[in-house]
Amino acid sequence: MKHFVMKLSWLTAKGILAALRFVSFVLLLLIGRLVVPLAGLASGVGLLLFLFCALVCPSQSTPMWAGAGLAVGSTVVVVAYQALLGLVAPDGWVFFNDM
Repeated sequence: MKHFVMKLSWLTAKGILAALRFVSFVLLLLIGRLVVPLAGLASGVGLLLFLFCALVCPSQSTPMWAGAGLAVGSTVVVVAYQALLGLVAPDGWVFFNDM
């Protein structure tokens, strides 16, 4: 009887963890609809700021490096988001980026 209870509790815990994983997957999918385009916009703005300061006014090094940091940082956010989404995705899911 004790073995049956241990196995039942293990299956229950496994089911709860699977449900939490799926809920976090769905939430990440919904959040990604907002995060990915905003990060792409921030990356573009950062790149334009960097190029403008580098080509037009090279004496302005602080905004130039801030733009580079914004571009790289927002790209890191998108890559981290996609990695996290891949970790919690159900088995058999394949993601395609429509860039």
